[in-house]
Amino acid sequence: MLEQDIRFLAEELEKGKLVVFVGAGVSKNSGLPEWEELIKDYADYRGIKEFTSKQFLTIPEEVFERYGSLKYYEIAEKRFLGKYVPNSIHRILKKMKLTYIITTNYDTLIEDEIKNLQIVSKDEDLPYTNSNRMLIKMHGDFENKNIVLKKSDYDNYEKNFQLISTLVKGLFTTNTVLFIGYSYSDTNVQQIMNWIKEILKEKTRKAFLVEFTNEDNKEEENGEQINKISLKLLNDTNDEVLYENKKERFNNNYEKTLTKFLSNIYNEKENVRQEKIFEIYINLNYLTKHNWNKLNKYSEIRIDEDWKRILYTRLEFKDIEKYEEILFKSRIKKILQRINRNEKEILIPFSEKGITPKRKEQKNILEEKIEVEEKCLKIICDYDYKNFQNLVEEYKENNNINKYVIVYGYLFFKKINKAKETIKSMIEEKENVNSKNEKLVWDNFILSIIEFMEITHAEENLNKTFESIEESLEDKYFEYFKYETELFNEIFKYSTLEALNKEMNKLFDKVRKGKSTSYVMGTPPSYKAIILSRDLFYFCSLNGIFGNSFSDYSEFMKKYIEILLMSYTNKNIEVKNQMFKNRNLIEEFEYFDFFMMLELSYSDLKKLFNEYEIKDLKCEKEIFDKLIVLLKNILDWIIENDNEFMEKIDTLESILLIISKLNLIETQFEKLVDIILNDKNSNVFFENNYALDVADNFIVIIYKNFKNLNKEFFDKILEKIFLIDRKRIDENLLDHITYYFNKKEMPKISKNDKIKNFINKNNLKIKCYFLRIIDEIYFEELKMKY
Repeated sequence: MLEQDIRFLAEELEKGKLVVFVGAGVSKNSGLPEWEELIKDYADYRGIKEFTSKQFLTIPEEVFERYGSLKYYEIAEKRFLGKYVPNSIHRILKKMKLTYIITTNYDTLIEDEIKNLQIVSKDEDLPYTNSNRMLIKMHGDFENKNIVLKKSDYDNYEKNFQLISTLVKGLFTTNTVLFIGYSYSDTNVQQIMNWIKEILKEKTRKAFLVEFTNEDNKEEENGEQINKISLKLLNDTNDEVLYENKKERFNNNYEKTLTKFLSNIYNEKENVRQEKIFEIYINLNYLTKHNWNKLNKYSEIRIDEDWKRILYTRLEFKDIEKYEEILFKSRIKKILQRINRNEKEILIPFSEKGITPKRKEQKNILEEKIEVEEKCLKIICDYDYKNFQNLVEEYKENNNINKYVIVYGYLFFKKINKAKETIKSMIEEKENVNSKNEKLVWDNFILSIIEFMEITHAEENLNKTFESIEESLEDKYFEYFKYETELFNEIFKYSTLEALNKEMNKLFDKVRKGKSTSYVMGTPPSYKAIILSRDLFYFCSLNGIFGNSFSDYSEFMKKYIEILLMSYTNKNIEVKNQMFKNRNLIEEFEYFDFFMMLELSYSDLKKLFNEYEIKDLKCEKEIFDKLIVLLKNILDWIIENDNEFMEKIDTLESILLIISKLNLIETQFEKLVDIILNDKNSNVFFENNYALDVADNFIVIIYKNFKNLNKEFFDKILEKIFLIDRKRIDENLLDHITYYFNKKEMPKISKNDKIKNFINKNNLKIKCYFLRIIDEIYFEELKMKY
């Protein structure tokens, strides 16, 4: 069946394994001669009136031998060196983006149409090729005066074109070759047939040749290595077109028929590609707008006023029902088809209307999975490791939950060994049940991320390198797949991370350059950035990718936070519309914004706060409360494993930096102080460590909350200070505490054993600080003593 041939050739094209071999028939509707017409020119010059195909090679030979190369090339060039324009066949070849095109043609129509091809027309060209797309002019060209036309050229071909000959033979052994523009009886084809018989002895590869007939389309097997595909010529449906002769009409129909055939291959290749992308993405737990655009390039994700994801498509979404599960998992509430300005609802994933019992059961399973995912993500965003452990324990026997989010959680909380144990058990489980190849390769990809992290965090040599881990992943990939698919792009080129990072960079430029007219008409770029950040977070967390391991992720986060700060302060924005000059694009922050700030390193966050002169961060009161709880969770997480204290301290510094920009009310400040003082590692807030900014940020928080400082606060703080080792106490903190004590006119402290011991064991500078807070009697006593 012709459809099967088209499908096979499309699959080879998708793999990058289709080589098109172009003959003279492709160029004839551009006005160039066919083989026989060129030979006739030589025959006319020799005075030969009639000749057969057996003389096609000898007649040019006679001209060359008798009149020399000058006349020999003059005759041919007279035919070829006119002004010719590529036709629709050349245009579809360009669209197909073939890696290799081979031609026996001397003309330049292919390279005229496809500009980025490396041209190889002589052996000397091959060592200098630097492109991954190549046009092999197997029979030379006029520029190099090395055309293959006469008998001696064919007899000595492998001697004169050794490298090209070897390359072409290699392509026949490793690719599927499609001949177009030839007839089966063509001399060139017959010569190549002799090659193929030697090359493809085991019949592992077949070649195809397109011929034309007035009969119905058919396929032919002839026992040779070239299968014929016979296409029925399309009739010219335009009665107004006038042709000078039947040949012109034939050429036009030939071009139309061949163009349609190649277009069918190209279109089917797109179907093959979509099917393969579907097989990859259907196995994930969340898809970004970038992924959906690959599944359907005419679709886009939008967010409604309730933060619900809506998928819009401009054209028909083929087989939309098979996407229902991944649509549901990706939190897409409905699919709308938009034609002109009209919208039509075409699917609500797992709509209750008319749902079958089987689909209802499937929906219930998915809803439970999503419910657990959302619980887990909330716990992660709250840095609540204790409840994360409880959740894992609760659902450890439930095979319906998404275990990638558990792996992500372990990596987020820096429990690398537990993450590795989990993903290894997932791999073992899938291997035992012969799971889909895509799932197994994805799990091994997640394992490789964990192994990369192991090397980064290891204090000793693990007998592994980044290179060996990547090689192992490649071996695993090619164990299941024979060529590079979209899955390869995801796990080796990080295509989704890269695409979203590029989009965030574009949004950054739009915000910075003040292209905020969309603030009035459409969605402002700052709002798009917020949506994009959530998209990336869900993609990474629900598919097990710990984004912080990737440079694209880190760059994405920096740009995103900078967009927030830029939009919040209007700093560095070239606002061209004076109407919006003093109007902030972001008035206050959401909790998720603060969580994303913590994804940055402390040094990066501090640098951005300084650059944008952040003094205050505005948000709702309930978010203030959540941030204080967040601090407690971070402190509890640090306590959970003191061995990882220094790795986690960066997060502590960041949350303190954020809190130092908040205007807390008295009760919030009191709760904050209690959390700090009751923490097992509370000494870090009071001790001098030049490598850390914990005490410095604590000082800023106290300064920011001067209005909330009261006797109870000073009593608690001083009680803690008296317990700190004198060699480690942060003198700057003491300076501020005693200064604020005096400034707030707190009741002076009388002499007691605690303050006496503390003053006695400290240096003169610290003694001076405490002179601010002691009563007059004790002051005079110390004055006399020192």
